[in-house]
This record gives sequence, structure tokens and C-alpha cells, in this order.
Amino acid sequence: MTAEGQRILEQALALSEEERRAVAKRILASLEEDDEASARRRARWDHLRAGEGIVNLGGNAVEDCERLYDE
Repeated sequence: MTAEGQRILEQALALSEEERRAVAKRILASLEEDDEASARRRARWDHLRAGEGIVNLGGNAVEDCERLYDE
């Protein structure tokens, strides 16, 4: 734990029991929010990776570029 973290912990421990519970709940809720946001980001990438090779648009990029610039 960093010195700043230790300082904050000591301040939190000096609070009343009710205030400590409120602080702890807020901290835990922020962790759950971070986990949910992270899971949403991972899910998008997981879906993209799972879809690899499913779509074939056909064509040949090299030939298409040559035709585009030859005309």
C-alpha cells in the first residue's frame, strides 16, 4: 500500500462505525462498477474474436487497388 493509501486508511479507521460502513460500501460499489465496465469491454472483444473468419467479403485487395489506380 502506498503512503497515501495508508494515510487514507488511517483516516477511515478514525471514523465512527457508521461512517466507516458508508465509506466501505462506496468503495466496494466503485469496484463493482469498474468490474462491470471491464466485463462489457471484454465482451465486445470476445465477440469480435469469436467472429473471426465468419465473414468473407471476397475480392483481392491488391487487384482492387491496381484497378482503382490504373483507371
